[in-house]
Amino acid sequence: MPINTRPLKLLVIVAEAVLRDRLVAELKTLGVPGCTLTPAMSWALEGLGSGEFEGPSVRMEVVASVEAVDSILLALSEKYFATWSIMAWVTDVQVVRPEKYAVTLGR
Repeated sequence: MPINTRPLKLLVIVAEAVLRDRLVAELKTLGVPGCTLTPAMSWALEGLGSGEFEGPSVRMEVVASVEAVDSILLALSEKYFATWSIMAWVTDVQVVRPEKYAVTLGR
């Protein structure tokens, strides 16, 4: 018997490590029940504006609905994209136990 899955989005955020606690607080405020955090190393080419950063980074992974991911990206763009070295991308995923990924939008 096949295992039932549900389509959701995987939001990956890579940011300067100094932002870790601030971004975790931001995600909690937005209703995210949890995320995966891993240390990362980043580098950027010259001429990329605020992306001229080398050093320790944090990779944050959040699985959520399209609406929740949009809400998170909006908050990041309003508060962080202009002045911090931070990147984000979204991919489609299929999850087991989708109730573990329910986000209560807190905006």
